[in-house]
Amino acid sequence: MMTTCMDITYPLTLGSMTDSQRKTFEIGQILRVEIEKIAHGGHFIARHEGAVIFVRHAIPGEIVEVKITGIEKSLIRGDVIAVIEASPSRVKQPCRFAHAGGCGGCDFQHIDIDRQRALKSEVIAEQFARIAKMEVEVEVEEVSSSLHWRTRYAATTSAAGELGFKAASSTKVIAIDSCPVLIPEIDFPTLPRTEILAGRRVDVALSTRGERTVGVSQLRSSRIEQNHPIEIIEGRKAMFFDVATSFGESSYQVSQGSFWQSNIKAPAALIEAVLEFADLGEGDHLLDLYGGVGLFAAAALPLIGESGKVDLVEASSSATRDAAQNF
Repeated sequence: MMTTCMDITYPLTLGSMTDSQRKTFEIGQILRVEIEKIAHGGHFIARHEGAVIFVRHAIPGEIVEVKITGIEKSLIRGDVIAVIEASPSRVKQPCRFAHAGGCGGCDFQHIDIDRQRALKSEVIAEQFARIAKMEVEVEVEEVSSSLHWRTRYAATTSAAGELGFKAASSTKVIAIDSCPVLIPEIDFPTLPRTEILAGRRVDVALSTRGERTVGVSQLRSSRIEQNHPIEIIEGRKAMFFDVATSFGESSYQVSQGSFWQSNIKAPAALIEAVLEFADLGEGDHLLDLYGGVGLFAAAALPLIGESGKVDLVEASSSATRDAAQNF
């Protein structure tokens, strides 16, 4: 199962709607449309009377009824509320919260896993064609099962004290009692909810060594500002992750405020891909931009040896402190 958490970058040029066009639409209005293609960010493209609609929970080729959820200068946002003609790739989603108006975490649970990967490939190939003017074939490989792969996540408590995830493009908290994407050891029923106040962000992580950390932001905010202190209510602030690849084994210190891949097998897969492509040798100079806690830098050190050099560039002070310990 794939989740997309990045901002949308439009794979086509969108012109602004005229004022008269915009006035023909309103929030909550229901339209019947045909889904054309995928857009980045878990949305799909449809058109209605010249307007471009970015639709969630759709599949290319489907005829669907869409409820308008947002109206912007150049496009409309909507969510599928009924499927008139379904794609053969449509499946029953394993999570009961993955639906229109529900949890905003997983965008593709209604699509079979092979089609999910094909759609991801289309997005990347189109970005290369549009931005770099390059024609590339992209294979999205399976690195873990479609469920129970996520080792880190951020949840939010509502004003009523309910713990859950936010709805898509919204501050509304959807109360969640269990999430099938999470590693069972950090699923919602296992959390110490009595210690979590309303209106807080809760960050949960499980290391490869089986250590669990639960941290709470004391800010009543939808996000944790960089370098804001986090209260650890379970475990330690710094965790340790061990990653084994064909290039060797590396251990990483990762603090609660630092970025680390959430997929349990992603760090090893990324190291394998990057270092194979880089083809580093003794004495090479590695420039690691957006280097985080040093995932690639630490793994590359044995390849470049004592005569080599690594420069890591990273904005997060938490991540750079961790990186200083990792290589």
